[in-house]
Amino acid sequence: MKLIILFIAILILSGCGAILNTVKYRDLPPYEFVGIDGNCRQVKFNIDNESIEKCLRIGEKVMEVWLAGSFNNWASSKTDPVYKYGGPLDRHLIIMELDPVISYWIVMIPLQPGKYTYKYVVNTYKWIYDDATALHVDGFGGYTSIIIVPYFTADEIEKYHIDTNLNK
Repeated sequence: MKLIILFIAILILSGCGAILNTVKYRDLPPYEFVGIDGNCRQVKFNIDNESIEKCLRIGEKVMEVWLAGSFNNWASSKTDPVYKYGGPLDRHLIIMELDPVISYWIVMIPLQPGKYTYKYVVNTYKWIYDDATALHVDGFGGYTSIIIVPYFTADEIEKYHIDTNLNK
């Protein structure tokens, strides 16, 4: 009987370990389109903490991560950030949050259809691109990540009553 209980305990513990490893090392895409907000798509940006740590000085911890790009005029300062589409992010830095369960930095923002370039600002000084995206030469000897936010389909326009006049 003790042998059976021990065997069941080992199965349960090994199963839990497999589940934890699956969650911890799950690969998220660099960004996902997760919804529609007015004439914008809701975009969720994801970058794993381990990738960021590789770009920092040895022993340095990731304290904060911001998202900066052509969609917010490359806001990288806490004193004068800009987000050109208004709404809840108007005049605020796009600060990412660390999900401790999966060890990814995540933020969700609304973006109008179009092509944007972006980077992550780590600990207020280190600019990094996400090599899981298409890249663009940034003009400063490095690269920026690229996101292309698709235009709405006819079905989406009808279903969500989307205003297609984006030049207001």
